[in-house]
Amino acid sequence: MIFGDYKLELNYLRKKQVNSDMFISENNGQFPTLLNSKAVEVISKLDGQNTLDQVVQMLSQVWQCSLEQASNDIENILIMLQSRGLLRDFTVGISVNKVRLSNRAYFEIYPYCNFQCLHCSSLLEGQSPSLSKSHILSAMNQLSYFGINEFVITGGEPFLHKEIREILEEAVKLYKIIVTTNGSQLPSWIFQFAKENPNLILQFSLDGVSKDVFEKVRGKDTYKNVYMNLMKMIEIGNSNRLAISFTCMAINYAEIDQLIDFCITHKISILHFPNLLPIGNALKYWNELGLSTNQQKELGRKLVGFQRKCKDKICISSPYISYIESGLREEAHYGPQVQSSCFDIFTIKISSDGSIFPCPVGWQKKHILGNILDINLKEELIPKLNLNRFKLKTDAQKSLKKCISCPLEQACKGIYCENCGILGTFYEPAINSRCESNLNIAAKIIK
Repeated sequence: MIFGDYKLELNYLRKKQVNSDMFISENNGQFPTLLNSKAVEVISKLDGQNTLDQVVQMLSQVWQCSLEQASNDIENILIMLQSRGLLRDFTVGISVNKVRLSNRAYFEIYPYCNFQCLHCSSLLEGQSPSLSKSHILSAMNQLSYFGINEFVITGGEPFLHKEIREILEEAVKLYKIIVTTNGSQLPSWIFQFAKENPNLILQFSLDGVSKDVFEKVRGKDTYKNVYMNLMKMIEIGNSNRLAISFTCMAINYAEIDQLIDFCITHKISILHFPNLLPIGNALKYWNELGLSTNQQKELGRKLVGFQRKCKDKICISSPYISYIESGLREEAHYGPQVQSSCFDIFTIKISSDGSIFPCPVGWQKKHILGNILDINLKEELIPKLNLNRFKLKTDAQKSLKKCISCPLEQACKGIYCENCGILGTFYEPAINSRCESNLNIAAKIIK
């Protein structure tokens, strides 16, 4: 069994007399049936073309347990065998596609924020800031081993971190750095620093063009200082170092066209439209903030149109447009059985206490892969992702009956944030709205 960087040879194990009796005697009956004769018979017939997911399904039938339990049991066997030095570099009947990492990773370097935004996810609530400059730079160095060369520094408000200047001074020498900020706490040194460092992008979270709408989202007396800092960046020639992030909601939806005109007029390089996700305050106030299905559909069509119309003037990005475009492209190139998803190419996030998550929206303790304060990322990250991938995939994808008859089934796969167990809210109005929007985005792209 190939498992990440490790391979397990069952014939070798049989020679070593590793069987169910051994597990019973050495583990207080924890694994009473795992390596019984039926399980060995199933595994011995594998032809080398079976994926780990298929093996888990086979063994769940043999063991008469759920897929999740079978995945957990296999993981426990491998961890135990690894600890005893019984994993060897032989090849046998199971092939597992190694997980890959995207070239981007996220660092939530500070959990607190000076704003109390209406739609805040509050993912970092209760965490304490324990990552120093040395912790962060060391983790970046280890992650670069996997080809990661772009890091998003976020929070909370990252400019409240006491070592933010030292972190940026070192990081921009080696990597592309995107700092997401509410724009209110910019130190005086950052304006010239941004101008002198082409590897740095400052991404302002605006969520409103007019003062009235901005302060409905961000709070009273927040508009003036943010826009003053933004305009100062523009006036000293830093437009090409700026990105704007605008989370579309019912209360700011009417300002999208005005925002695009503002960014083009001031030659801002990137305009990003993250989706409002049903978690934290956004879930609490969803009836007030959430876009209607018709607005979601119109937004998808509008953003695809703006991407094409304005591509020579500004980069307009949206994770869901990119997701559907990628799915359609893969389906066209590889055929209808393509299975690529964010559980094949992971985007890692490090939270402010050092916890490692397999997704930028991860927040639940059960999805933590480890802590950068305790593990060697170079040696342990990929094995941990491989050990947890099936469990993550099973936990993430909620079955949607309507996916079966959907023309986008292979391109979309029903695995998007609103319908994902890593986010974990499964809020039906948000799921249904996103589903309709995906169909319209695809139709616009194809057209």
